[in-house]
Amino acid sequence: MSDRTSRSVDTVILAKACAMVLMVANHSRLSQALFDVPALYGGLNAMLVISGLTMATHAFQHDTRRTLRAFARFGLRLAVPCLAVAAVWDTLMLALGARDITLFKYFAELALFSNWLSTHKLALFPIWYVQAVVQMLAGLGLLFLLCDLTPRIRKAPVAVTGALLALALAGALASYASWDTSALEDRLPHLLVWNFVLGWLIWAVQRGGRTSRGGKLAITAVLLAAVAMVYLASPANNGVSRAFWMTAIVLPVIWWHRVSLPRPLVHLVHLIAQSVFAIFLLHFYVFGLIEEPLKHFGLDQPVVLALLKLAAGLAVPVLCWAWFTAFMRVRRKRTVQRRMEAAPPAP
Repeated sequence: MSDRTSRSVDTVILAKACAMVLMVANHSRLSQALFDVPALYGGLNAMLVISGLTMATHAFQHDTRRTLRAFARFGLRLAVPCLAVAAVWDTLMLALGARDITLFKYFAELALFSNWLSTHKLALFPIWYVQAVVQMLAGLGLLFLLCDLTPRIRKAPVAVTGALLALALAGALASYASWDTSALEDRLPHLLVWNFVLGWLIWAVQRGGRTSRGGKLAITAVLLAAVAMVYLASPANNGVSRAFWMTAIVLPVIWWHRVSLPRPLVHLVHLIAQSVFAIFLLHFYVFGLIEEPLKHFGLDQPVVLALLKLAAGLAVPVLCWAWFTAFMRVRRKRTVQRRMEAAPPAP
């Protein structure tokens, strides 16, 4: 059944869409406007879990070399477009002499290590996430290269991914116990890698089709224990919010393959899920374009402003994605037509 006519949606797709909506809502400061507290953190953490799950479906099918290629593809697809946008924007800000911008900060951001120095950023999108993910993939790649882990995962997927998750959790907990990273808002790869590896464990439990009730209960227990240890029992940045929202977004992926929704909502979920990268990259730029005009027209009440920013931060990137994909589709079609016309006739 096609996505346009279906009354149900894959829970992985739903999780992607929910994670992006939550991220944009958080950045629009909606919860601060409503409740005067930052209560919408956790979207990017959930997205990391889903990214780990979807990557595992094809990254562990062959040997370690293929896994390393999958890591590289994932990192490049995220980093190259983000760095291209950041390089143009950062260079413009540096040339204009914008406040608090130095040549070192410019270099540190584009060299992907400024997340270890401060929370200051020049690019308007969350470039720290790109930095942390690239660093995380580099570390995982080195581990896989040294230990040749892919054959081990293929032989015992639950045991090996479970052991890797335990190792990642231990590293995060040890870091929280010995190093105050609140000034960096915990935007570091060793504090995030367990999200990604949790996705691997979910894949391992679900591998092969239907998952038993016992398997679902077991992975649910692992999820709840992990978020409790890292986000509730440790001084994690906005830990309560991350624990709640990450659990709420990931649990349906564990328990159901598809969920029923009204048909218009199914279509909307697919649009948002297909546009996640555009939303991630563009929503802060949309905020910057609309905020002052909205205030000029008297739409400066915090809740109204946050809701309008949320709506525009989702709608404009989705429209940009739709326009770009339509443009590329037409371009490919014309290229094929020109090649067919230029081809010599069959004898």
